[in-house]
Amino acid sequence: MGNLLEEKTLYVGFDDSNHAGDRKGDILVASFSFDNSDGMINKFKNRKDSDLLRRWLVENNKDYRFVTLFDKSLRYMQPNLPIVAPYLIGDFLNSYGEKIKEIRCSFDGIIKKWHKEFLMESLSEKFNSVFIDNFVKKDNIHNCPKIVYISHVLAHDLYERTFQEIINHNKRVEIPNEQEILSTFNSYKNEHQRIPR
Repeated sequence: MGNLLEEKTLYVGFDDSNHAGDRKGDILVASFSFDNSDGMINKFKNRKDSDLLRRWLVENNKDYRFVTLFDKSLRYMQPNLPIVAPYLIGDFLNSYGEKIKEIRCSFDGIIKKWHKEFLMESLSEKFNSVFIDNFVKKDNIHNCPKIVYISHVLAHDLYERTFQEIINHNKRVEIPNEQEILSTFNSYKNEHQRIPR
């Protein structure tokens, strides 16, 4: 009989703090859950529901990771969430140490076709099945999976902390040199945008 986690789906939601111009950097969050209700689409108001976040954080198999971006050329880029997503997912997987069969990634905001292809290529070695979707907020309403809204609340909750608290936070993921990441992503972009997307 296989490991139970191999039969489960990992739901991941991504959002950022939208503070690219501030000295704290832009905070990009990934929330992780094995609960399929977190992958279901619901409507959420744009306000930060701290009570919902507190309840979510104490439930079993719920976790999150985040990065802080300081490099201006990376933090101001529209697709910076898909750029750092593999690092956030990789850090989570390292903490579990188990293979998971399927992952469903949901992003806040616009994700282009080649962004999805970049993610599919980055994640296909780690999972048998990879699904990627995105959700754009309209009229200050989040119509998205709960896991995306949780990341929205987390990003703003983290941003309210002091710079020192953010930098020393145990869920903060250290990523390689931001210019190296950007260079890798741009190489992929140049190769795959020869055909209009």
